[in-house]
Amino acid sequence: MLNGFLEGIELDNLINVREHRELRDWIADQERLAARDLAFRELLKTLRAAIADGKLEPDEIADLRTLCQRARTDSPYYDAITHAIEELHGIRHGVIADLSINKEELSGLQDWIETNSHLRGVWPVTEIESIVVKVLSDQRIDEAEHRLMLNYFSHFTNLSVNSTLKGEMPALLPTDLTISGIYAVDPEITFAGKLFCFTGVSARGPRRLFAEIVVQAGGRFVDRISNELDYLVIGDEGNPCWAFTCYGRKVEQAVRMRQQGHRVMLVHERDFWDTLV
Repeated sequence: MLNGFLEGIELDNLINVREHRELRDWIADQERLAARDLAFRELLKTLRAAIADGKLEPDEIADLRTLCQRARTDSPYYDAITHAIEELHGIRHGVIADLSINKEELSGLQDWIETNSHLRGVWPVTEIESIVVKVLSDQRIDEAEHRLMLNYFSHFTNLSVNSTLKGEMPALLPTDLTISGIYAVDPEITFAGKLFCFTGVSARGPRRLFAEIVVQAGGRFVDRISNELDYLVIGDEGNPCWAFTCYGRKVEQAVRMRQQGHRVMLVHERDFWDTLV
């Protein structure tokens, strides 16, 4: 997580006072672990020394990230995916550490996801990617998008008990909670032996049309969410609120399943139809 944190705060090549403060708060929150682990204690000691002058130079960050990599140990309890997701948590923490998110940081986050493309489908990589792609689609970040991302990223970040970010987080407006959905970006959809469910309303036709097409393509169709579900197709007719917990019932169930480790994919019906072309 520290490795990701350091990467996140340097994505825009700027390190400011707020980010330094958040790093100091993070260090204070890790004292318990440092007391039990010698390698981590030495790492924190090096980090304290690096930020003592109120600056954190690029070469200091590079040295610290090297130490992070060396301190990582192979463990039967943590696999490569777990390490990567923890790093992603750290990156998001670094991105929001100064309460300012810019295009350079989002592009860097997008590059990280592309580099770790094997994680697509894993919670919350797909969800984060969908929001980043949507915000960057017009190459600008408006105020509503900025407030939403700050709150959304903090939702997935284990902020330290010493962190002041929670108290400074801008309040969301009711109109902020309307984003187009937490869909997989350009998902790879296969039908043979896969279980599909549909929610929402489609301009293409009734639900039985989806069921017929899925079966014809070699898949199975059900009306209820289950642990065996592979795809939840979300109709695009209308403008529902999909942010945070403001989901439709089936979407909420699918999101909860993803949080628990199930790889059910939430896909926009446009991608469903494109796969059939």
